[in-house]
This record gives sequence, C-alpha cells and structure tokens, in this order.
Amino acid sequence: MPYRRAQMEYRDRGRKYNTSPGQHGGPAKPPAHMHEHMEQMHYPLRKSALIRAARTQNMPADVVRVLRRLPDHEYQNADHVCRVAVEVHEV
Repeated sequence: MPYRRAQMEYRDRGRKYNTSPGQHGGPAKPPAHMHEHMEQMHYPLRKSALIRAARTQNMPADVVRVLRRLPDHEYQNADHVCRVAVEVHEV
C-alpha cells in the first residue's frame, strides 16, 4: 500500500474513534509551553524553517502540530508565532 494512502487510512481511523481535538485533523490548540519553545528560535523564519528547527531541537509533538497549521509567511519573533497560532485556532 502506498505511504500516502496508509497515512490517510490512519487519519480516518483516528476520527472514527473520536480522538481528542488537535489529533488527526482537528483544530490544534496552542500549548501553554509553546512560547517558551518559540523563544529558542532565531528570527525571522518562514513556516517551513520553524517546523524544521522544531524537529531538529526535538520540540514536543503538540508544538510541531500547531506549527504545521500556521499560514506560510515569515514570522518575526516568538510573540508573532504564538499570536498567529491562537488566531488560527480560534477560526
């Protein structure tokens, strides 16, 4: 089975069993510790660079999940990332 198809089936299975929000496509609420992790970055950074740096620094999965939902543009500092993350969650 191709990798992409396996991912989709796994995601659908998660929805079927009513997983908590933020998993498998639900709105990911920014975690309380996100700002502390974002302060470790060197800005300005684009979304792709934020995700790459978060993985390199072994940041928690919930932080990476929120970063994936951000719009693709350049972020100036940790406050900017967290503010946009909250706005995306509230939409």
